[in-house]
Amino acid sequence: MEIQSLKMSLSQDDLNNLIAKHLDNGEPIRDLKVRLLPEGIRVSGTYPVAFFNVRFDTMWALSVRGREVAARLADLSVAGAPAGLVRGTLLEMLSASVAREEWARVEGDSVLVEPDVLLGRLGLVSRTHLTAVRCEAGRIVIEGGTP
Repeated sequence: MEIQSLKMSLSQDDLNNLIAKHLDNGEPIRDLKVRLLPEGIRVSGTYPVAFFNVRFDTMWALSVRGREVAARLADLSVAGAPAGLVRGTLLEMLSASVAREEWARVEGDSVLVEPDVLLGRLGLVSRTHLTAVRCEAGRIVIEGGTP
């Protein structure tokens, strides 16, 4: 299948429902919420450490890099404070988490997702020819077209 023209919209509710459905019960992250804003994807939640939960808040800026959608970690705060020291640890945890997935990887401060490979896992062989990805209030719009 070759996508000639594509304009797909994912709502904030779609993403939160997908996360709730696929988040492993063994994952220590709690209260994970995604908000879609014009400046990017805001992901927040809590992470248990020793005897208390630490609240975190991240902002991810989206772009297209070749055949991949890139989500760059634009901002991170932990317990309400900037988290420069924790940034590397977070990216290492993400890298370890997606290491078993062929459709996603971490490179530098970005998570890269290859939609064609992800669709292939669902049994759809495709070429999306990504041209744009953008966040709007409450939704992400992904576009593709003829190369």
